[in-house]
Amino acid sequence: MMRRGNRDDVVVTESVTDSGLRSLMMRIVDQRLQQWAVEYRDHPTRAWTILARLIDHAGFVPDVRGHVPTPINTQADEIEQIVQRMSTNGMHKAAMVLRCEYFDKHSPDEARLEHLRAVGCKTSRSGYYELLNIAKFYVAGAINVSEKIGRVGDAVRSFKSS
Repeated sequence: MMRRGNRDDVVVTESVTDSGLRSLMMRIVDQRLQQWAVEYRDHPTRAWTILARLIDHAGFVPDVRGHVPTPINTQADEIEQIVQRMSTNGMHKAAMVLRCEYFDKHSPDEARLEHLRAVGCKTSRSGYYELLNIAKFYVAGAINVSEKIGRVGDAVRSFKSS
């Protein structure tokens, strides 16, 4: 990074870089949360267990490929564990808002807020988005996105300073 006379140029450049890294971090978290929603929301009856397959196919598993192992410890499972941990560690409201945001993607805000009120998580529209941001940052910290972004940020900063 080049200094051009006054200190304000340096501060502005660093804040733009930090803002870009924060944006990158939130995009990664958002992708992981969308993947979690697809696996846990879109396939609620297909839990990919033998019992779920037997129930879905009335007692037999029509599988032409032979034995297909049940995927375990997927990235969506990691997110689900993080959200459950949030729920049990005093962040129940934030966890419910996260589920509402990603599992009920196409509903208007009022319907989401009504659903939250029905399950005992009363909040305003601004409170909803504040809790959503808190939950996203919690997930980001839990999946160590900041460490990955930090390495990218160091590379970007060193490139700009040369």
